[in-house]
Amino acid sequence: MTRFYHSFTTRYNVYFNGIENYKEQLKEMEEGYEDNFTDLLLMHPAQAYANPKDPQPSGSFDRTIEKCQKAIQLHSIKKRPKRNSKNERPQIPGVYETGRIQPVYSQRMEAYGKSTILQRRFPRSRRDFPLYIPPFHLDARFGSRVAHLASSVLHRYGLVVRSGRYTAQNQQREIARIPKQLVCDSQCRLPCSQRGIRKKAIPFLETAIKSASSKQQRIRMTFLLAQLYAATQNPTKAYQTYGKVIGMNPPYRTEFNARIKQTEVYSGKDISKEVKKLTRMASRDRNKEYLDQIYYAIGNLYLSRKDTLKAMENYRLANQKSTRNGIEKAICQITLGNLYFERREYVDAQPCYAEAIPQLKEDYPQYDLLSRRSSVLDELVVYAQNVELQDSLQNLAAMSEDDRNKAIQKIIDNLIKKEKEEAEAQQREEYLAQQQGPQFNNDNSAKQNTTILSGDKSWYFYNKPMVSAGKTEFQRIWGSRKLEDDWRRRNKSGFSMSDFAEQSGNSENEDLADNSLPDEENPDSIQSDAADDPHKPEFYLKQIPMTPEAMETSNEVVAEGLFNMGIILKNKLEDYPAAIANFNLLEERFPENPYRLDVYYNMYLMYMRNGDVVTAGIYRDKIRSVFPESPYAQAMADPHYLDNLRRMSTVQDSIYEATYAAYLENDNRTVHGNTTFMKEKYPLSPLMPKFLFLDALA
Repeated sequence: MTRFYHSFTTRYNVYFNGIENYKEQLKEMEEGYEDNFTDLLLMHPAQAYANPKDPQPSGSFDRTIEKCQKAIQLHSIKKRPKRNSKNERPQIPGVYETGRIQPVYSQRMEAYGKSTILQRRFPRSRRDFPLYIPPFHLDARFGSRVAHLASSVLHRYGLVVRSGRYTAQNQQREIARIPKQLVCDSQCRLPCSQRGIRKKAIPFLETAIKSASSKQQRIRMTFLLAQLYAATQNPTKAYQTYGKVIGMNPPYRTEFNARIKQTEVYSGKDISKEVKKLTRMASRDRNKEYLDQIYYAIGNLYLSRKDTLKAMENYRLANQKSTRNGIEKAICQITLGNLYFERREYVDAQPCYAEAIPQLKEDYPQYDLLSRRSSVLDELVVYAQNVELQDSLQNLAAMSEDDRNKAIQKIIDNLIKKEKEEAEAQQREEYLAQQQGPQFNNDNSAKQNTTILSGDKSWYFYNKPMVSAGKTEFQRIWGSRKLEDDWRRRNKSGFSMSDFAEQSGNSENEDLADNSLPDEENPDSIQSDAADDPHKPEFYLKQIPMTPEAMETSNEVVAEGLFNMGIILKNKLEDYPAAIANFNLLEERFPENPYRLDVYYNMYLMYMRNGDVVTAGIYRDKIRSVFPESPYAQAMADPHYLDNLRRMSTVQDSIYEATYAAYLENDNRTVHGNTTFMKEKYPLSPLMPKFLFLDALA
């Protein structure tokens, strides 16, 4: 077989089929990948391989890899060609050293390298590139391209290839010989992924856009350029660049998000035009699924003009109109929750955080802060809802019987109306699903699925998004419940194991009594069913504290709630004004409450923290006069109490270690002396039980 046969067959058969498959799969990857517009876009879908939790791109390059391997195996020529001094090129001696001369070699290796990368076969790319780079280091056109793939392209996917002279240290020497679009492509990827140095990526990205491989890539990189302008505090250029994206006739989802992003960087004085534009978008049927993003954008416009009330109104509307439980809704809820939190409306902020956290990934900005804030608010809202519920029940108890029945009937009517609206909405969705066919039905059912597939395959209780989603679902069904035994039981004080013995002893008599009348005619059964039905007045009447004993129990729940709310506000949220207000309300409503000592002490600490020495002194005197035998009063007898309190965390550990060492050496005098010293100086030390235990043993 002639050299021409191998060259012709390789170029127009093997290589042609391989490169055509490469083009088809690359087009499918670039056009079929759904970008996440809530974060910086990827320059290319293949970058998603670096983070397994991101949606992975489609496209199979196996056929291209197979064809390139076939060309190497079947059409490699080891015999040197005859010398021809007229046509001999200076690069050929470098090729001769390999022992093989292969037709269309450079194109095959470039397609092979790109395919292995796009197919996520990084170990093969890292292994094979160094084998084929050195023979072609004299070919400026091909050698530099392969060197770029080996050292730059693989590096941007988290791999480092060291192949002789093409290491990172020598890459700058070859940089001038690499095609310009490849240089810009690789140089801007790393800065785009790192915060703080994104400005350096902008000039490279501007050049790379001009040489984009396809229209979709040009649109994607232009959108990314606008995001970088916005991230580097250049709203004017960001607004203009988003306009360029819209003018490039992109897919509708990209165009829609570009219009939404324009509102976030709008720097004009009059926002009325932008609001009207978004309102018109909300009236179109094609934007029905994106109403949450539209109202979120309107809220951003009002928030940029410090109109917090209108911004919150539109954020609430965005949550109501949302039909998808995705990252877009989560971001809106986080924004609304932050506004509630800044306004100290913690009860309203809690559901926003609780529903949004499961949707977020752990690398979301300030994820740890938001997660801790959500956990604290979950704890706070339990007591706040208990106080609100008991106050409402006490208000009903104070009404006349007619007013009470009217109020209860109004609650029942609202419940029936709400259930009717939900049933009608469900029927509409089912009807539309039947009209659209099974595909729509599957999509709709997927939207209703609240389980977030974040890519984390760890066990449920180690998977934070799954645990947060479960907590949200529990609160949706059961409400916010205090973590305690028998949390399902309303009256926990009347439960004991003896109840079961009494039931088994009287089961025969009860059966006889129950069998005397059918269930539908038994008055006790009818009354019990009505008391468990929220559509009946009996369901609400049984919860109202009508007796003095029930009213006393209700007041205890309110007092406990106010006290614990104050402690959480002080210790975990550091909202001292709100904590002081709760403690004052507790003192005002229940002057003889059992939490007075702790309330006085915490009020003393907060006023000292705020620098109000006079008011702090009042609470110090209350502690010493009302509770003279308490550990707080004994500790405050020392005029240097606060200094002792500040030093306690550092001193107590060393004293305890010395006391424990003395105990091991049977030095009982030192043990007793250190314990007495701690009682006098640091009676509130958390290590005091350990000191007392050693003192008792000694």
